[in-house]
Amino acid sequence: MRGFIHLDDFNEAKAGHAPTFQLSSKSSPETPATEEEKKDAPVQQTRTLPTVPDVDIGAWLDFDLKAPILDALRILGFTKPTPIQAKALPLGLARRDIIGAAATGSGKTLAYGIPILQHLIRTWKNTPKTTAGSGPSGSPALAGLILTPTRELATQVKDHMVALAQCTPQPTHILPIVGGMSIQKQERVLSRHPHIIVATPGRLWELMEGNDSFLLYLRTLSFLVIDEADRMFETGHFRELTSILKAISRRSVSDGGDFPKAKGAKDGEANLEVTPPSTQGAPKPPRRQTFVFSATLGKDFLSSAKEKKGKGSGSKVSDDPMKQLLRKVEFDDSNRQIVDVTVQGAGGAKASTLIERRVDCIQTDKEILLYYFLLRFPCRTLVFVNSIDAARRILPSLQLLQLPVFGLHGQMQQRARLRSLERFRDHDNAILIATDVAARGLDIPEVEHVIHYQVPRSKGTYVHRSGRTARAGHEGLSTIFCGAEEVKAYKALMGVLGKGGNIPEFPVDRGLVTSLRERVVLARKINAAEHKESKAKHEEDWMRKQAEAMDIILDESMIGGGSKGKGKKGWVEEEEGDEANAGKQLRKVAQWKSQLQALMGSSVIPRGASAKYPTSGHVRDLPARLMLEGNKSGLRGHKQVSIMEAVRQAER
Repeated sequence: MRGFIHLDDFNEAKAGHAPTFQLSSKSSPETPATEEEKKDAPVQQTRTLPTVPDVDIGAWLDFDLKAPILDALRILGFTKPTPIQAKALPLGLARRDIIGAAATGSGKTLAYGIPILQHLIRTWKNTPKTTAGSGPSGSPALAGLILTPTRELATQVKDHMVALAQCTPQPTHILPIVGGMSIQKQERVLSRHPHIIVATPGRLWELMEGNDSFLLYLRTLSFLVIDEADRMFETGHFRELTSILKAISRRSVSDGGDFPKAKGAKDGEANLEVTPPSTQGAPKPPRRQTFVFSATLGKDFLSSAKEKKGKGSGSKVSDDPMKQLLRKVEFDDSNRQIVDVTVQGAGGAKASTLIERRVDCIQTDKEILLYYFLLRFPCRTLVFVNSIDAARRILPSLQLLQLPVFGLHGQMQQRARLRSLERFRDHDNAILIATDVAARGLDIPEVEHVIHYQVPRSKGTYVHRSGRTARAGHEGLSTIFCGAEEVKAYKALMGVLGKGGNIPEFPVDRGLVTSLRERVVLARKINAAEHKESKAKHEEDWMRKQAEAMDIILDESMIGGGSKGKGKKGWVEEEEGDEANAGKQLRKVAQWKSQLQALMGSSVIPRGASAKYPTSGHVRDLPARLMLEGNKSGLRGHKQVSIMEAVRQAER
């Protein structure tokens, strides 16, 4: 895979349909490809269908699905539908508009993905390959547009749709359109008319803006999906989303008064921000089916969603962003269906297999407690923090403590974010330190433990963070670290979640936490010293580059360096002093690293036991534990138990 767009998955088999629109003056589909573009272009191959195993999928037969979809379900091992699929599929296959609420990990992607593919297969069967589609200038019509709030979720949805379409009679072209990758490459591939587009609103609107032919093409879509709808407001995509909805609207401009006004426009003035392209001479667009899915729609929203949408509904604007979104979505079905399979908890959806616990602590002990959990209960763990600075501070310390830890936050390059996710998925006991960029929609298999390093700022954030575990019927644990200064925020969170009192406390071995303190303190010192050195070097390099760019001579004394023997005597003495201090600091860091290495290689003896006399004391099997080689992290004196087993032991 090169970059984010899986060009191998987007087969250029549409030779019978020449490109009919140009997305921008920067990149034209008709321009001869460069050598780099030719290298990235997919190689046309004969389609080979995968071998279908003999798997009982009798529970799916009542939906009357096409054979290619049933074969894909057999290959994927999906023997029966999940609750959201069982309730949504009969409606979706009957072309009803759906507003759905379900716990994360419940299978929402298939709930809207199967109706889209069913429609595509039926269209292929009833339409000869030589017949032009219903798009502009006879180009193929767009079957589905799936909008997601984050790049990672778009990648995941695209992968799920590709897996579901692996047995279709014709190659199903599914294209992700997200930020962080080459816009020229996305324009070129998009011009070949995919069947399904999975996009984030920001990048899609960047491609749409000012291109009437592309807007007309988007108006031919048969399915519109807004996945993780409430997340759109938190990621700042609401403006682009409403602009997209306005642009693909089939209503007249006069009916679009509830869409965002142009910058500076006053009440009563015309909406100048987005104008749908002229439809003169274009074929009538097909009926559009709409899906809006999320995990936290809430009772108030679900009740308001049942209200029929009329032209007069624009007189009063609601402050609830989800209600605003509902007003902007153009439902063709006047009697849209509500599908709610959540376990309601004051507006949040929680999986029934999720166990919730808390740990009370002081702020300065959080890193030590985090190390305790990761070392004592190794499993695939997601650690959520409230800021990028926190992620950057914690990650290097845990790496110095020799844990398989990776980072994920919004300021990382797209390729680095994907690489972190891949490594996290590939390692059974991996740890991911993440901001809320990873909190919504991502389906990472077998995440056993979610740790809220800081108290979440809202009930929606808590629900979606916790939803990364306890997926697809598996058990999972969600643990909140609550510092003394966070008690007020914690109590407020419990109130809106309808918990009443506290959630149970996780039993922590405080003696072991104390034993691990020295390791964490040393890791903090090393991290702080190396960060300071790295920052100083970065600033020095920046000043040198700026001086070179301006063609000026840089006074080396300004950055603490310089050539010995030049300049005033005081400068030379100061320079020698700086070098001596730098050397002293390097020796100190090397000493700390040696101490940490020695601590990492030693065993931590449980309370009540003696390393000098291991057969004495109340820990009778201590010698056997010390001889175990399975735990290389210095906890050989402690019996290994899973995090879920520790919870069950505490409940007995």
